[in-house]
Amino acid sequence: MEYSQEQLNYFRLCYVGFDLVPVGLRQIFKKEWDFLYRTTSFGEWKDTAQNGLDFYKKESKKSRKKNARYLTTIQSGNTAEWDSSCLFFAIRYSDSVGNTLSPAVQKEVDDIRLVRNEIAHITEAKLTDADFQTSVDRVLKIFTSLGLATTEIQEIKNQKSFPTKEVENFKKQVRDLQDELDQTKCDLKETKNALQSTEADLVSAKEENKALTQEMSAKLQPFCFLASTPPHDIIRRSHDIERITKKMEELSSGANGGVSTVYLSGNPGCGKSQIAQEIGQQFFSERMGDVENLIFVATLNSETIETLADSYMTLGRYLRITEYALSRLESLKIEKPLEAVQQLHRLVLPKVTKFTKWMIIADNVVDLRSVQGLLPQTGNKEWGHGQVLITTQDSTTISHDTPHTYHESLSKGMRLDEAVELLENVSQISDPEQAENVAKLLDFQPLALAAAAFYVKTVISSGSSNYEWKAYLRDISTYVQRHEIETVLANENLAYAKTTMAAVEMAIERAVDTDKVLRHTFSFLSLCAHYDLPLEAVSKFVKAQTKDQPEGLIKAKIVRSSLLLVHSEKGDERRYIRLHKTVYEALIRGEVLKLTSEEINCNLAEAGKVFKSLFQGNDEDYAIFRTLRPHCESLLKHITPNCSSDQLRTFLRTSAPFVDLNMVADWLRSLASICCHFCDLLFAKTVVDLGCDLLEDIEDTDPGAFLKGDILSTRGLVYDRIGKYSQAEGFHKKALMIRKNIFGEDHTDVASSYNNLASVYCTLGKYNQAKELHEKALVIWGKINGEDHVDVARSYNNLASVYSSLGEYNQAKELYEKALVIWKKINVEDHVDVAPCYINLAAVYCRLGKYNQAKELHEKALVICKKFFGEDHTQTAASYFHLAKVYRRLEEYNQAKKLIERALIIWKKIFGEDHAHVATSYNDLGSVHYSQEEYNQAKEFQEKALMIRKKVFGEDHPDVAASYDNLASVYKALGEYNLAKEYSEKALMIRK
Repeated sequence: MEYSQEQLNYFRLCYVGFDLVPVGLRQIFKKEWDFLYRTTSFGEWKDTAQNGLDFYKKESKKSRKKNARYLTTIQSGNTAEWDSSCLFFAIRYSDSVGNTLSPAVQKEVDDIRLVRNEIAHITEAKLTDADFQTSVDRVLKIFTSLGLATTEIQEIKNQKSFPTKEVENFKKQVRDLQDELDQTKCDLKETKNALQSTEADLVSAKEENKALTQEMSAKLQPFCFLASTPPHDIIRRSHDIERITKKMEELSSGANGGVSTVYLSGNPGCGKSQIAQEIGQQFFSERMGDVENLIFVATLNSETIETLADSYMTLGRYLRITEYALSRLESLKIEKPLEAVQQLHRLVLPKVTKFTKWMIIADNVVDLRSVQGLLPQTGNKEWGHGQVLITTQDSTTISHDTPHTYHESLSKGMRLDEAVELLENVSQISDPEQAENVAKLLDFQPLALAAAAFYVKTVISSGSSNYEWKAYLRDISTYVQRHEIETVLANENLAYAKTTMAAVEMAIERAVDTDKVLRHTFSFLSLCAHYDLPLEAVSKFVKAQTKDQPEGLIKAKIVRSSLLLVHSEKGDERRYIRLHKTVYEALIRGEVLKLTSEEINCNLAEAGKVFKSLFQGNDEDYAIFRTLRPHCESLLKHITPNCSSDQLRTFLRTSAPFVDLNMVADWLRSLASICCHFCDLLFAKTVVDLGCDLLEDIEDTDPGAFLKGDILSTRGLVYDRIGKYSQAEGFHKKALMIRKNIFGEDHTDVASSYNNLASVYCTLGKYNQAKELHEKALVIWGKINGEDHVDVARSYNNLASVYSSLGEYNQAKELYEKALVIWKKINVEDHVDVAPCYINLAAVYCRLGKYNQAKELHEKALVICKKFFGEDHTQTAASYFHLAKVYRRLEEYNQAKKLIERALIIWKKIFGEDHAHVATSYNDLGSVHYSQEEYNQAKEFQEKALMIRKKVFGEDHPDVAASYDNLASVYKALGEYNLAKEYSEKALMIRK
């Protein structure tokens, strides 16, 4: 029995819909599952029963009840047993995968389900040629968009009958016959028929036939065609090339004769294209000497389907595909570029298999999903032994950790030595120190470096022979100037068709338009400073804005973006991200994100919540403070550029739907508190003053009063630290009054206010008032917590300090010992909280002249600090410092100097140069040198201490006065009496 053509069309379409479509759906499901769960406890999908159980666990009770029929099959874990309905549920509607699909994949899966349903509802088992072609083309388009293999569908599309096994075996033997030869013969036959009217036309046809025959029989030759090269010397990035080449060789060896794929990702201008070209050139050069090997290297410009079609045409010519066949595709390339690429892809395949080894560089891929199906497929052995090298910014779509693939991000740019070499070679200026500054400013990005060097060279050759890198650094101070400087190179050569800035803006726009996680990520980063930021901060912000996204997926999308740099600090479990300077500059211009004022206010409010939550519970974590501090300052400038209370109130009015007054005030209070804790006092003052400006707007409810008390208390602490004691006294009194009105006398916050006010009185020399208030605090804490409590121990410690200031050292010693007893009772003897008691008690022994006993206690404290904190910690540094004071009293100055220097090294490592503790170390080093009559060294260290103290505290602070006094003594010893008098008068003015 013979079937009609329409019946055969129906059978073939059924094969596509019911056999090939499920194969593609299984690949999509596994890809999406692996993307979500490979790095989790579930792991990648391997068609095991455990996989099925994990899937079932991820489904909600509602889903389990509604989709019980599908889940019964799915629980086996073997996707080969799942029919299309199961697969559509698993991909599109399940809780585990369906909720996370990108819009593009959702659309294509919905389209393929629609096609399959249409096939299933064909009532008559017949299909016209036109309907068959339309349905198959729809499936082909969907498979290509999803990055699935289309070879089998193409074969079904082109099939004219159902072959028997014998015919199939015969076809297998002649499969190497080229599609283009069949096409050419057809075209020649038509040409001959059309030209038979005249003898001249017949001759012309014979000549054309002869030319085509010669062209088709032309011998294939090795070839290498690469992209445009820059107009200047290229610096070979040897370390990167050698590392990537070695990985490619390993992949090639393990591919078992199939295709392996390498991805080079990175932000615009990171040099991925240039490295790919150099790898291709090296690949070709190293193998050209082997006459037995037929090799080629080809670059396909994959930025768009149109550029890819042009590149495939060029590749076709190198592969000796007939000009006649290629010319027929020229018009199709213009009208239907995707179809042209697909046909070229088929024509190229049989030619490529004749080569021993080959490399195809798919350069500048913008949308990886749309291009992958048009390249040799990873693992496919039809194409022979070759490699595909893909350069792309679309790193979020790259399949990670799959067989026969390798991915490397080049976002970090060049090595420092290579960057300097590039700058010097192109600019012809030899100034390594300044070149390093330029390289760091430009984030070691090759395109930006090349543009800088070319611009400098152009300026010099245009008559400014004295132009140098210092001048360039001044010229590049703004975004507009940088764009103009880069345009000089972009206009010179096709290799730099776009400036870095233009390419970056396009990349950001693509990212924020296609992925809401990245949109919120860049929205948050646009409010921050250009420094490292904990990944945790960004993910918290994005999670708050996208309730439906799992936190793991959010972090995965962030770290895989080629526009972000991700790293971890040594000894720190946190992961940090930062932006390249060009990306940051593009963001802060505000033209890329196109946010509404409502979105901006919502983002500002949420960013404040994120930073406040990260500060809570981190009072001893200076690393997190140092990291977040510049970002908090940047956020504050977005809210109130001039630190004006009027600007702050305007922000609160316009952002009322997203943020309440109390939240902002409390954020400012917590920020000021942590800044004060880590001696960032001037910024702490700015922030707490802003918070206090909001006091009159806070409602007079109990929570409002509680917040007012906290803000005033924090302001009192800040003003106490900066030496404005009268104001500090006033703020603490107001906080005490509010807290007593809310809580009455017996409350820990009231005791804290007594304690804070007493500390101010002690500094002002009002020791009796201080003593009275510390005793009140002690009574309250004892009543609330009992005798054996940390607050009671601290209260004894503070009260002892007052007695010490009064010169009543025995009473002070007794109280310190009481505190020590409590600490030891609460904790073990060598607990971290015992160390401060040892230090304070040692100070009393010093006052009593018992230096050896003091030294013994300080050494005990040092052992505890090193045990609990290690060497590089503020507590350890403080312990070194206090022990040094004892050695000074014992006049063992060299030993004292060594200990102060060790403390100084630690404090500088933790806090940087501009910190009160660093200033104190310089001050005491100066005093040691003064005691040893080394006056010039003493002067140097005292001047450093003065400079830092003025920067940290401002001019009117007791520590600044102390520095002036110390310098006056040094100048007097040096015989510079006028300067000594001047500095003594400055100290006196401050104290007045």
